[in-house]
Amino acid sequence: MLADLTFNLSDRQNPSLPNIFATTVSSMSELDDQLRIMASNPDAPPCRLNPKASPVVLIFGGQANRTVDLNNDAYESSAPN
Repeated sequence: MLADLTFNLSDRQNPSLPNIFATTVSSMSELDDQLRIMASNPDAPPCRLNPKASPVVLIFGGQANRTVDLNNDAYESSAPN
């Protein structure tokens, strides 16, 4: 039952939420204990703010023969500010 629960929680997590709770348990009673501890002190580790994801820029350069060429201006303009 623990494996099913943890699999479904990880599969259905919402990474856009601001907090993350991560723990390691080997039984349902350990999970219950960890959740109670976290609920009583939400600022305690391992609860932390989810870091903002960095933007991703995809640039598809032209392909010729066996090489892939990318314009240097396109590469430089995609650098983070």
